[in-house]
Amino acid sequence: MMKKIIEDREEEASDNNNNKFTVNWSDLCEDMVEHLASHLATPRDYISFRGVCHSWRSLTPPLSHLPWLLLHDDPTTALRRFYIPIEDRVRSFDIPGMSGCFCVGYSKGWLLMLHKETKKLSLVNPFSSGCSSVVPLPPLPKEYSGWMSIRRHRNWRRNTRYIQKMVLSNSSPTSADCVIVILFGYGFIAVYKPGEETWSLLNNSEGPFVDALFYKDQLLVVNDMGMITAFEELEDEDDWDETTWDEVPSVLPKDEEGFDARIYFFTSRDGVEERMDNVKFYIVESSGGDLMMVLQLKHDLSKGKDIKNLTAGFILFRFENTTYRGVSQWVKVESLGEEALFLGKNESRLIVVSDADSLQGVKKNHIYFTEYEHGCFTGNTVDPHWDLDMGVYSLEDGSVSDYIISKKPYLIGGGRRVWESPPIWFN
Repeated sequence: MMKKIIEDREEEASDNNNNKFTVNWSDLCEDMVEHLASHLATPRDYISFRGVCHSWRSLTPPLSHLPWLLLHDDPTTALRRFYIPIEDRVRSFDIPGMSGCFCVGYSKGWLLMLHKETKKLSLVNPFSSGCSSVVPLPPLPKEYSGWMSIRRHRNWRRNTRYIQKMVLSNSSPTSADCVIVILFGYGFIAVYKPGEETWSLLNNSEGPFVDALFYKDQLLVVNDMGMITAFEELEDEDDWDETTWDEVPSVLPKDEEGFDARIYFFTSRDGVEERMDNVKFYIVESSGGDLMMVLQLKHDLSKGKDIKNLTAGFILFRFENTTYRGVSQWVKVESLGEEALFLGKNESRLIVVSDADSLQGVKKNHIYFTEYEHGCFTGNTVDPHWDLDMGVYSLEDGSVSDYIISKKPYLIGGGRRVWESPPIWFN
């Protein structure tokens, strides 16, 4: 009996001693919790951190559905900075698979990385952990790259511009039914499916192509004249069927001879009409499932005008296919309603914006864009002010303004010899 009492007393004393060193995680001070959250390695760790207890979750804001902006960074490390609109702050994350690489594209949660030295390609998902977060890809075919080949060159603008766009058919790039598409070189189309050893090249006769989108089981690509070509994978065949939308009227005006002219006449908010011959095309799917084409109109710098923003404005069209009347046409869109459009090296995307989001610096019925000026990647010396064409366009009043972070050039690479990839919208 005495032995049992002694054992109970010893166990009680041991428990008391252990309790002296036990800390309730929910009792950590707010400053410590916020400090720990700011030093987490990956977004995935951040999500897990918020799930520890109620107090930690209340002190750390949730990851917003609004896109983050992946900023310029030193490619020799895996540390990357993201500007988070809902917090109006920059967070740094150590992301496996990004050391030594530039980010040259984004689609459905995956960043396309180009290694600075080896020129190898890979997909990286910052929200995944372990081996599944990095997917190696075969090298692009060199024989089709022409003068814009990836090579060792001081001007890394040429290399990062070599890859124009990457899109995925779904968010699982290792699954057998996923298709990865890259627009590279002078508008070539490279297609890859997991398990294959090399990329396949699709017909480029209607190119050069400038944007791509998976839409209703088809791969759509648009060329620099705004003409769309559709590719559809044939069942049980290693081939793609091609259809050009010749019957669809172009969104471009006609020249004197009746041909599509790569020009547009744009009237600014002060009523001045300007001829725009620098037009860039994007294609995007609306939340309602409609196909939209976006025209980005840019000023001609050679005219020597005192211009604050390189981009003059945007014009939007929605594809209307009324088959019962035998008519297909592009209908001009005056408003995005409750949505905002994000354009750049990322896959073009429309995001629904709530009133709360508007208070966090992202406004509905606006277009957020970030890219390099086209003339810069040829190796010419360009005013650093025009290295990065970044801003916000309002469809309400036609104004173009600086994005909040573009006022902080030290974060986006402004004023430096630019050889990095541009900031990329990441969602």
